[in-house]
Amino acid sequence: MNLELFMQNEAFKDALINAIVDEVMRRLQNRPKKALVCFSGAAIGFTEVLENLVALKSKGWELTLFASEGAKAALPMEHIQKTLKIDKIYDETDTSAQINLFKDKELMILATTTVNTAAKLALGICDNAMTTLINHGLMAGIPTICVKDGADPDNAVRSKLGGDRSSPAYRQMMVDHLQKLEDFGIDCCEAKDLAQVCQHGGPIVQTKPQAAARDTVTSAESTPGHGQVRLVKNLITRSDIME
Repeated sequence: MNLELFMQNEAFKDALINAIVDEVMRRLQNRPKKALVCFSGAAIGFTEVLENLVALKSKGWELTLFASEGAKAALPMEHIQKTLKIDKIYDETDTSAQINLFKDKELMILATTTVNTAAKLALGICDNAMTTLINHGLMAGIPTICVKDGADPDNAVRSKLGGDRSSPAYRQMMVDHLQKLEDFGIDCCEAKDLAQVCQHGGPIVQTKPQAAARDTVTSAESTPGHGQVRLVKNLITRSDIME
């Protein structure tokens, strides 16, 4: 078999390149996904959040958990740990550098977001360990999803609890805070949709412009943190494969 003759055949080269792309896509789809999950003290949406985190774990996601002081007071930490089979939940008493919590993560999840936490993040206030951690993750370009139920003035549970009687201006302030998070590139979703958004939706953070278009071969690129593979033009070229 004369390999050199095969490599001069356009159909063979196209088939080879397609096989390489298919293998890249398969490996990207099957690799473990890692996420940092931050809990603040919002009880609204907690049950749905936990169910969705269990669903992510069943799909092979590796979760690192961090709890604020408010979360430790309001949420059942032992139940979370047992349900998710997590060895440790980090908090402000942890003395290791915060970068160790997010440096290898593909996604940051704000799992139970309070009105207070949403307001602080919207205004860039970092006055506790969790808001500082989230700030560092955002500045590092970690794609972020915020479960908004606990901070949403129009949430149905909040309405049933009588929490929908604020003045229009106060309600609008809460809406604006969530919108500001969206403006920052944070994907705000409802608790019931968390697993779906993590796997198939959410923002794509680009840290550098795409290279200028070259000779046309389609390649696979993974959306960080969401387990989603999309097709991107002009990233792998024929010359890249052949050289």
